[in-house]
Amino acid sequence: MTSADNPRHGTRNGYSNLGCRCDRCTEAHTAWVLDARRKRMEREPRAHGDAAYTNHRCRCAECRLGHAARMRVWRAG
Repeated sequence: MTSADNPRHGTRNGYSNLGCRCDRCTEAHTAWVLDARRKRMEREPRAHGDAAYTNHRCRCAECRLGHAARMRVWRAG
């Protein structure tokens, strides 16, 4: 985005879709990411396993085992 008075500056759209990395767009994107993470953490996981380990920071035995299994596959290439 070339013009500083462009109305898309300071929005997540400016950061994500238009690739603008000005301070205003970066701050808007960061705020969105943090809010999305907070909302995700407030929800209960749908099922335990690797997704709950990653998205909800659940560390129960089932989630640890699911994450470990995925990481073994990933490391094996």
